[in-house]
Amino acid sequence: MRAFTTLKVSFAALVLFVGAHFQALAQSTSQVQNFPQYPVRIVVSSGPGGGPDTLARLLAEKLSAQWGQPVVVENKPGGGLNIGAEFVYRAAPDGYTLLLTPQSPLVVNKSLYRKLNYDPDALEPVTVLVRVPMVLISNPSISAKSVSDLVQYAKANPGKLNYGSSGSGSTPHLAAELFQAKSGTRMTHVPYKSNPPAVLAVLSGELDMMLLDLGPVLPFIRAGKLRALGVPNEKRHPSLPDVPTIKESLLGVTLAPWWGLMAPPKTPSNIIAKVNHAVVAVLKAAEIVNKLAELGNIEPVGNSPSEAASFIAQERKVWGDLVRSINLSVD
Repeated sequence: MRAFTTLKVSFAALVLFVGAHFQALAQSTSQVQNFPQYPVRIVVSSGPGGGPDTLARLLAEKLSAQWGQPVVVENKPGGGLNIGAEFVYRAAPDGYTLLLTPQSPLVVNKSLYRKLNYDPDALEPVTVLVRVPMVLISNPSISAKSVSDLVQYAKANPGKLNYGSSGSGSTPHLAAELFQAKSGTRMTHVPYKSNPPAVLAVLSGELDMMLLDLGPVLPFIRAGKLRALGVPNEKRHPSLPDVPTIKESLLGVTLAPWWGLMAPPKTPSNIIAKVNHAVVAVLKAAEIVNKLAELGNIEPVGNSPSEAASFIAQERKVWGDLVRSINLSVD
């Protein structure tokens, strides 16, 4: 009788366990099917007004319409783009907080900083959003009218020229450091919290030059308020066909920056898949493709989470090797 009673208790416990398991599974399935049930936040690691912010707001508008829930953009610039990345790293892994960022906090900063308050490798890739062309700009008041002129002047006047960036370790900073390493020049770095105030400083003559995303400065170049000295691409850019590539004057200087969308560590793969599907659909829309082209021939990517993960792993080695080759550290 006691054995029979024990068997009944064990069977009852098994029924409760199986029931609880299927209830949890049903709840999980429902959460994915009904995602999102309340507002989603896209955290941008750079300041308002820049390229990543513009893309985030385009995505937010289209995703809000697609999901029937508000998608809000929240800028958390500074700290070499680490502040925004750390915020999302510590957010709940439910898909309601996402990180839109240039590649630095994902593939560069682990090699650049002795200590980070987040693990870039633990962030979950949603997709690589876009590839971004860059340009080397200067204030028209400086005498250099080409990359060769700039190198010649910088070598003759070590430390006299200054350049801006969106923070230590940011892509503009690393691009300028690579330029100096390849050209044998020494210039003074002036970091800002984001690109827009640095661009204003170049426009006013407070800064001499900067390497940054092409889109935001293209109107100023066309208006003659900024001078485009070169593009760090493999080929000349169609928006600036008369501007040579930097490697035409300085071999080995090519860069291919990109921006990614990430989720907090341990975000369920089915939630990531749903966000990926929605975001890729937005990136493929003709309206968005055209808008990205207007912003400076930014190329939409929109790959799968697994493709993004493989790409990011490769980029981590490429950018890590660059940081180590020029012996760069910001702390």
